[in-house]
Amino acid sequence: MRNIKLIALDLDGTLLNMEKKVPQGNYQALKECEKAGIQIVPATGRGVGGIPPMIRELPGANYAITTNGAVVADLKNNKAIKTCGLSNEMIQRILNIAKKYHSATDPFIDGRAITEPASIDHMDEFGLSPEMQKLIRDTREVVPNVMEYVKTTGAEAEKVNIFMADLEEREVLRKELMAIPELSISSSMYNNLEVNAKGADKGSALLWLADYLGIDREETMSFGDGENDIPMIQAAGIGVAMENALDTVKAAADMITLKNDEDGVAAAIRKIIFGSNENDDGTLAINRSRCVFSGNDVIWSLPRPAASVCFSWSAGTDDHYRESSNTVCHRFCKGKSCDPGKCGSFYYGSIRMAAAGGERKHSSGGPAYGDRRTETPTIGKRCSFGK
Repeated sequence: MRNIKLIALDLDGTLLNMEKKVPQGNYQALKECEKAGIQIVPATGRGVGGIPPMIRELPGANYAITTNGAVVADLKNNKAIKTCGLSNEMIQRILNIAKKYHSATDPFIDGRAITEPASIDHMDEFGLSPEMQKLIRDTREVVPNVMEYVKTTGAEAEKVNIFMADLEEREVLRKELMAIPELSISSSMYNNLEVNAKGADKGSALLWLADYLGIDREETMSFGDGENDIPMIQAAGIGVAMENALDTVKAAADMITLKNDEDGVAAAIRKIIFGSNENDDGTLAINRSRCVFSGNDVIWSLPRPAASVCFSWSAGTDDHYRESSNTVCHRFCKGKSCDPGKCGSFYYGSIRMAAAGGERKHSSGGPAYGDRRTETPTIGKRCSFGK
C-alpha cells in the first residue's frame, strides 16, 4: 500500500465511462478516498465552465485542474488560484494559422469555450461521435464570429482547441504551431490539437497544487488515457494509464489498469492505496507494471491467486513477458533493470497466456503455449481458455 494524499483524474476516457458518466465502482472508490482524507482532483482539458455538477460534487473534490493545466481552480470558492494563459495577440495568431486548414477553432476564455455556428453545424465533418457532439453543444458559447469576438473583447485565453477534418493536415498544422516557442501543443482526441501557453500542462499544475497543499510529489497519483495526460502521468508519484489509453501514455505510466468502462480507476485505487486485489464484483484487479528486465522484457503484475486469468494483447506490439516455473514477478520496478530471480516476491499459480489476434512470445523468442485464445481476452477478468 502507498501513502497517497492527492489523486488527479482525467475525465473523458478515464474516470468517465463511454456514456460520459461516473461508474458506481469508481464513485465508491472515491468515497473511500474521501474518508481517508485524500484530495480528489479532476484534471481535464475542459474549461471550468464545462465541468458538470456530477464532477464538482465528487467525493473529496475541492480543486480542479482545467484546460490542460492553464487554470487550477478552487471549486468550493469558485475561483482560479493559478492561471497560465495565451495573450490576445497569440490567440489571433493561432486562429489565423488554423484557418489555412479545414478546421474548427474554439478558444477557451474565462472557463468557457467560444465557437461559431459554422463549427456547430458541421461537426460531422470532423468525425465527432454523437456523445462528443452533445458535449460540445452543451458546453460551447456560440458567437457570430470567433475572430471578431477575440479582437473586440481583447480577452486572453486558457487554450485554443482545434478540430481537424484531415489527419495529415493535422500533423502539418501541429508542426507549424510547435515552431512557435511560446506554445505547448497536445491532444486529447485523434482528430484535435490543443494549444496552450508554454508551461501550461497537467503535470506542472499537479506539482503546483501539491506544493500549494503541502503534499509531496511521492504522495500523488494520477490517471489518464490521452496525449495531454502524459505530463501528469510522468509528474505524479504513481502514474496510471488506462488499458484504453494511447501506447505513448502507457509507455509513460508506472502501471496500467483496466479500461474506463471496467472501473479501472477503482481497481488501481483499491490495489495501490487500500491493498485490495479484487473489484466490487469479485473479479481480479490486475494491473501491468513497467518492470523492465534485460532486453526490455516486461513483467506483468498479478494479484494472487493467479490461476485462470486472461490477458489482453494485440498482435504487433513490442510487449514481451518472462515466466519462471509458473511464477510472475509482483513488484513495481519503476523502469529500472532488475533480475527476475531477485525480484523479491513471487506468486505461484497456473498462469496461462492468451493470445488475442497473434502469438505471444517468450523473451527468448519462442512461442508460449502455441496460439491459445479466449473468446474475450481482457485484463482483470476470470475466464476460461478455448481449446
